[in-house]
Amino acid sequence: MIEPLDESESGAFLLMMQSSPPIAEGEQVYITGQLLETPERKIYRDGEILLSIPKIGVENIPVLSLPNPFADGEDAVDDRLLEGIGLLFCSQMPGTGNPNVGIAGFTGTDGREFSRLQEIAAKDRIYLEYSSRRFEYEYVYTMFIDREEELQIRWAPFMTKEFSAITLQAYDPIEMNGNIVFISGKLIDIKDLS
Repeated sequence: MIEPLDESESGAFLLMMQSSPPIAEGEQVYITGQLLETPERKIYRDGEILLSIPKIGVENIPVLSLPNPFADGEDAVDDRLLEGIGLLFCSQMPGTGNPNVGIAGFTGTDGREFSRLQEIAAKDRIYLEYSSRRFEYEYVYTMFIDREEELQIRWAPFMTKEFSAITLQAYDPIEMNGNIVFISGKLIDIKDLS
């Protein structure tokens, strides 16, 4: 059962999963076009997911848990991103069906994990290791959104899609009026690591 969150809490366009979805192989488990906060995401602990993007030299980077910008403020999110890349509050966890795993990071500073994110292109791969499995995603598209756009537009790339997806977001914390880059990938394979 999906119910809207209180509008004063997180905005009218955010939704929350009240129960765990079915996990049949390939089955679509979330309504598409929704920004969801799931119970599984709420219990996520730092480093349970490792991100690798061979094209840009990212290998087994631990993914941190990010606060909810609507409840804790955008500054709390930015402060946490100074420590590394992070799993968004509205991310679903990797799996079959149609979860959208949302991960954010900074660019613009030497050494930042997402400084070269825009170099990802056709046939490039993105990997997540989670729960003793390796999820392989293939690049689908790049999107740019101005940071001055309304919240609904800036959060739209993280809404559920028709397929199991990963969405990576990168922006420069110093360049306040710049673009946010979004890279989307589609799940193509899962391997057991045990």
